[in-house]
Amino acid sequence: MSRQEREEIRDLPEKYKPMGAWGYWAWSIIYSFPIVGLIFIIVNSLRNCNIARRNHARSFLCTYILVILIIGITFLILYFTGVFQMILDFIDGMLKIT
Repeated sequence: MSRQEREEIRDLPEKYKPMGAWGYWAWSIIYSFPIVGLIFIIVNSLRNCNIARRNHARSFLCTYILVILIIGITFLILYFTGVFQMILDFIDGMLKIT
């Protein structure tokens, strides 16, 4: 990065400063924790803080929502086709054997 670019970034308001690679990495680790991460995601998604951090949190929130939808749809398909009951019967049979 050139000196001029560093000076331009330094002069930006805190809200518009870019987040570095280590910042993305650190926030990704924090967001990965189940309950604490979800709280941080929601807080950072709604706060009027650094725009890069806010957008990063929103992308994680969208990912979590998509994963929950995919898991829910898969569960419903397995339930209504009877495969879910077959899996439960198989597990029950395995537990009775031991």
